[in-house]
Amino acid sequence: MARKTTGTQTAEQTRHRLLSAAERLVVRDGVVSLSVRRIAAEAEVNSALIRYHFGDMPGLLTVLARLNAAQLRDARDRLLDELDARGAPDFEGA
Repeated sequence: MARKTTGTQTAEQTRHRLLSAAERLVVRDGVVSLSVRRIAAEAEVNSALIRYHFGDMPGLLTVLARLNAAQLRDARDRLLDELDARGAPDFEGA
C-alpha cells in the first residue's frame, strides 16, 4: 500500500517523486503497462496526487516528455558548444 505524503513533503517534492516514478516504470515496463495506481505505488504517494499535479495520466506523460526533451536539447547544445570550442569542422551544406 502506498504511504501518504506528509505535511513536511512539499508539492514540488511530490511532483518530482511522481515524475521519477513514472519515468522508472516507463523505462522498465513500457508505457502500455503504466497506470495511475502503479505510479502512485512506485512514488509511495496517494494516487489522487497525480490528478492534483497533472490533471490526468496524459498530463503527467506530457510533462515527462517535455522534461526529457529539454534534457536532450541541453545535452546536444553542450556537445555542440564543445565541438565549436575545439574548432571542429562545420558540416553545414554537406
